[in-house]
Amino acid sequence: MLCEGSFVRRARGDLVQVELVEDEPDDRLRDGTGVHALQTVVRWARGHRWPLLVGVVVVALAVGGVQWGRAVARQGPAPSGLVPDLTEARHELWRVKADWLAGQIGTVVVAGFDTTTVGLDADTGVQRWSSEQFGWCWLTDGTHVTGQNYSSQASLVEDPRLVVCSDTSGGLVSVDPVDGTVMARLTQTDDTAMLVTVDDLLLEIDLRLPRAVTAVSITDGAKLWTRELKDPAYAWFVAGDSLVLPGPSGVVALDLHSGADAKGAAPWVVASVPLDGGGQVRAQVEADGTVRTVALGEAGNQLWATGGRLITPDLGVPVTSDTAVVLTSAGSLLALDTRTGQQAWQQAAGSHPALAMDGVLALQANTADGNVQLVAMDIATGEQLWSAPLGAWLWAPSVLCDGTHVGVVEGADANQTLVVRDLRSGKVVASWPLPGSGSSMALPLPGGRVAQVTGVPSQHGVGRPADTVPGVVPEVIVLGP
Repeated sequence: MLCEGSFVRRARGDLVQVELVEDEPDDRLRDGTGVHALQTVVRWARGHRWPLLVGVVVVALAVGGVQWGRAVARQGPAPSGLVPDLTEARHELWRVKADWLAGQIGTVVVAGFDTTTVGLDADTGVQRWSSEQFGWCWLTDGTHVTGQNYSSQASLVEDPRLVVCSDTSGGLVSVDPVDGTVMARLTQTDDTAMLVTVDDLLLEIDLRLPRAVTAVSITDGAKLWTRELKDPAYAWFVAGDSLVLPGPSGVVALDLHSGADAKGAAPWVVASVPLDGGGQVRAQVEADGTVRTVALGEAGNQLWATGGRLITPDLGVPVTSDTAVVLTSAGSLLALDTRTGQQAWQQAAGSHPALAMDGVLALQANTADGNVQLVAMDIATGEQLWSAPLGAWLWAPSVLCDGTHVGVVEGADANQTLVVRDLRSGKVVASWPLPGSGSSMALPLPGGRVAQVTGVPSQHGVGRPADTVPGVVPEVIVLGP
């Protein structure tokens, strides 16, 4: 089994971290209409939790940082986030009333209900701490670029160290997962500003007047630097240790740890995937602020370049030794031969890449009748291999993977199962019941466990919170082998 990608930390051995934090600065971004999409959703949704949860999956594609690693045909470490042997049924270990799950840090599972955040013993579900001063929370390992959103794969962050939450005043706090104490706080000075975590920093990026970037330490809250921006910027990227801010007057690149002008010149590399036999495919910001995907040979010579960026699935990397998949500014998927840059196939807009592994790209796709399906395609040819209906989804589809199979929640109410299919053929090889009631999604946890989050909006529903639906109690149910 050859895996094609991994959520990894910074370069370690032959692993490479790559981050892509912002979409290509197309016309929508150049005129300023698209820059504040995330803040608008978060600001509006503070009193409208469920629309935020459903809508943020779209916003996260443009603004949410995603880490993935090496994508080659030769054997490498398995991606973190794979669930061992999905054909083996899981059984309930414990459950708790909760309507969201951040993930697990060490022996603590972080979850919550409404604005109450709890730390739970991972083995028993017994509450270790509780706080009502936080809003939405996610995990960080100190290298993962995250914002005021939730990734369906947040529990896949390798070796997470801290919990990061939006607080009730609209700022960000980092929280010690052991006892729930606040370690650092970044207060939002303008409700249009973006608040994100990058490396060991909490950042406020305000692209409206007065334009400024402020950094504080994620571990103790100490203010490290503030940098005023003289010229407007329509987007931001993380490229290594630099924060890259393109705008009409050019590109400003700041050193993340000092706020001074970053060393080095364009292009700024924001994503890089090594290829079998040498060379790489990478996404980069040019001197004029545009993003292009470029292929380089083993000697560093450019083989081809195209507009658009490498897509970022929830799990894996959609690059094989022969094919790279790019998201165009129009929103369509374009597959290119890694050696020649020639188009292999193209997929219309409207699909969210859920995973890419073993030469298969699985997409969440909307159908003509308004349903949502998981569609598996051959990365090399674009041929549709199989499709299956997706049940409830909250932040993103409930798709689990063990490297050979995918597991999807199917059914409704109290008759839901985790249906396990062969990744390439789509053939059902196993299924096992899920104990919770109401529409559900499934998320991976360490140790081969799976969390069922119940009471989430179904694809056909109106998105009502579970506690307003008679007989349905939102729960996080942890299942183990």
